[in-house]
Amino acid sequence: MSGESGLVPLTDDEQQAAERVIAEYFEAKIHEAEEVAVQAAANVRAAKATATAWGTTRTLCGVEAFGVVAIASTRLIEAGEALIAGGGSKGDYERRRDDQRLVFRYVREVLGHDMEGHQS
Repeated sequence: MSGESGLVPLTDDEQQAAERVIAEYFEAKIHEAEEVAVQAAANVRAAKATATAWGTTRTLCGVEAFGVVAIASTRLIEAGEALIAGGGSKGDYERRRDDQRLVFRYVREVLGHDMEGHQS
């Protein structure tokens, strides 16, 4: 493609410099992806530890309590969006709504976490 549209062809040094910059770009992307993978692995370990603790103690800290309510709420929203878009079912939406309400009540009534930000 060199020489097209009146462009001056790259010198060998310019071509090598450009290729080096492109290689550095891909090295940076790989490094970034590896960092994300390390963080993801740490998140998986933390989630497994939390799940194990939940399985034995049936307790959640405030952040985890908000997290489970948020997940139930997100699933309800997704089911509602799918229903509106024509790809979901009313039954799925109703199940998600019931799940969200049940989780909210459980976290508040059994675990004692007030979702308004105060411990009961």
